[in-house]
Amino acid sequence: MSDVQSQRQAPRVVSREAWRAARIALLEKEKELTAMKDALAAQRRSLPWVRVEKDYVFDGPHGPVTLSLDGTTWDGPGLEARAQNGPVSVSIPSGYQSGVVVESEGHSPFQCQASVCSEGRKTWEEDVKRIEFGNGPAVVRVSTVNGPVSVD
Repeated sequence: MSDVQSQRQAPRVVSREAWRAARIALLEKEKELTAMKDALAAQRRSLPWVRVEKDYVFDGPHGPVTLSLDGTTWDGPGLEARAQNGPVSVSIPSGYQSGVVVESEGHSPFQCQASVCSEGRKTWEEDVKRIEFGNGPAVVRVSTVNGPVSVD
């Protein structure tokens, strides 16, 4: 028997009513802790953002990559998001003007349902599907290998 085990005392045995009162008191403390964690998480989400001043690459191997663009233009140097064997989901608002490329290698499904899809330049080859939106050079690139693509 270890020192820790020998120092530990067995729990008290009490009536069901005493156990229930102790459990309710503990439950109240657990609820307080949950409320404090929720408030802390809300404070974290409300922190100010920092402008990305350089090209940013997000690599999500074996996992999904989800990207939601906002506004009408990308205001930054560049963004590249890649996945391998994982799905890619891109949300593009109507009227988006910055250059965007979404590409899939392999034989995975490619769905493009955003309003910009009808205006996009599509390249469908045997195992590469690519669609380009917007004006000017592509500042946002999203790609996957062997993963489905959804553009909404």
